[in-house]
Amino acid sequence: MCIRDRCGGDPKNVCGGCAVLEGSLGDTCGGCGELVCDGMEGLRCSCDTGDGCAFDATGQDACACVDGFLPDATGACVDVDECADAADDCDPLAGCVNEEGGFSCGECPAGTFDAAGDGRSCAPAFEEIEVVAVGGTHPGNTSECLEVSCPAGKVALSGGSERGGALTIDASRRGGADGSRWLICGFAPESVGWEVRAVCAKSNAELVALESEELIATGTSACVDAACPDGYSAVGGGGAWGDLALDHNHALPDGSAWRLCGTAVNADVTVKTSVVCAKTTTNVRRFDADSNMRGEGCLIGTCEEGELFVGGGASWNSQAAMTENAPLSTGVEWRVCRQTTSESDWWVQSVCIPTGD
Repeated sequence: MCIRDRCGGDPKNVCGGCAVLEGSLGDTCGGCGELVCDGMEGLRCSCDTGDGCAFDATGQDACACVDGFLPDATGACVDVDECADAADDCDPLAGCVNEEGGFSCGECPAGTFDAAGDGRSCAPAFEEIEVVAVGGTHPGNTSECLEVSCPAGKVALSGGSERGGALTIDASRRGGADGSRWLICGFAPESVGWEVRAVCAKSNAELVALESEELIATGTSACVDAACPDGYSAVGGGGAWGDLALDHNHALPDGSAWRLCGTAVNADVTVKTSVVCAKTTTNVRRFDADSNMRGEGCLIGTCEEGELFVGGGASWNSQAAMTENAPLSTGVEWRVCRQTTSESDWWVQSVCIPTGD
């Protein structure tokens, strides 16, 4: 039992601590279980019912309701529904959950970012998404790289290339110390046009760029995955694969990693897979070809209503000459195009972010 101690006549004392001012709420019992208000024999204020002891304006003891409770017509303390009274500070997207003596906020929905993790601020994971491109001419008979930079204040989430069929791409990855660039590298036997494109955005979500490296032995087909940390999803990726006959460059279906696959035809190849991971949720959508056609053709991957497009990837036959694997300038689609004389399976994917609406 906790008995109010007047602290040598000082009426501001509550249970041994002289900290409560006149007219304000006093001890809420803490671990005492119940509180006997000095001078009010037989009257106990119980924590279980939301009662506490307080001083009135004259410094006399009185019973009062603790925070989160208000007296009803009988004087009993009843819970305040902060949610119904709009007295909460939860983000509308997270919602408010009333609790005895208070409230809590729900979780921010998929596709948003909650920096504090308390449901009070659900910011869009990405804002002002746009596709930025830089084109040029590969000089031929050499290996070259081409780079695009995002506008100030934006970072590169994903990227890809469009090029002439004679140009072989051997790297496509995020660049820059601040992650604001995307670059492609490749070899061409002769002069040919090419273009690099990047999906750029203002990011509220936490981003990390990771890399995984493995050696693929001559004559071997294998995949190299770069995994995201728990709670993160792949929004873009690529890497550097040298002379590997590449046939996969895409996110895993659950968004947990980025994957490069291929065959080391002529020599051992060190493959570096890179991934851009965001602390949010993604939806990875796959679109298969209607037929395993020969010749030249393209596939397009899109997002559904209520989603934001942030990237994409593809799978194809390594014998096909890839001429495009990149976001379109519309900023809502990923396109892959190829030229081949053989029939084979191929597909394109889009990486999408729920808007949280």
